[in-house]
Amino acid sequence: MVSRVHLAGEVSNYAPGRRNRTAAVVGLVALVISIAGSGVPAFWSDEVATLRAVRLSWQELFAFIEHKDAVHAAYYSLLKLWVGMFGASELATRSLSALAVGAAAAGLVILVTSMTSLRVAVIAGVIFAVLPRTTSMGIEARSFALSAAVAVWVTIVLLVAARTRDWRWWALYAVIVAAGTYIFLYTVLILAVHFVFLLLDYRVRRVLAAWLFAASGAVLTLGQNGANSAV
Repeated sequence: MVSRVHLAGEVSNYAPGRRNRTAAVVGLVALVISIAGSGVPAFWSDEVATLRAVRLSWQELFAFIEHKDAVHAAYYSLLKLWVGMFGASELATRSLSALAVGAAAAGLVILVTSMTSLRVAVIAGVIFAVLPRTTSMGIEARSFALSAAVAVWVTIVLLVAARTRDWRWWALYAVIVAAGTYIFLYTVLILAVHFVFLLLDYRVRRVLAAWLFAASGAVLTLGQNGANSAV
């Protein structure tokens, strides 16, 4: 279904299988670029703070999140599970961010293909993979890479929802926005981007009411997170 979504709802000229395979290859390239050598540099101060948080017991972690640094609540919880499975070495800990960069690059190929040619989509994915900011967030144990992946994939979901007008896609959109914001608070700013897109593109403006309802549902779940982050 995603492969068939364009800004105006036209049908894609690219077979989903070809598009998906290409996206997977670009995502794998982005993963390799980010993870290569990531186990060499020692943890820096922010990563050390992250590691201290995830080494707390679950009860201690939730108490810590409740009073401080709730901006990274979901990320700390996810990384705690990750460290429990793969260990707390530099390579193991940072590999979660590298995977997120790969997912973001693959999603970018899918997203761009829905609007233009597959060749342009591949170029966009490769450029994203080698950007210094991308490789930087892909080799550190922080939440930025995951929030980037969420931003890409929730935009894909938005296009699908606008194309199909199916309430289930709008519900998924709200859930992903809320989850992404608990991974990193400022992920919520993607709503402003989507709002401008829906306002400016007359072909999807008719779904603005549905988007407002879904976005409001996501924002309503974030009040406590924002309050704790301000402490």
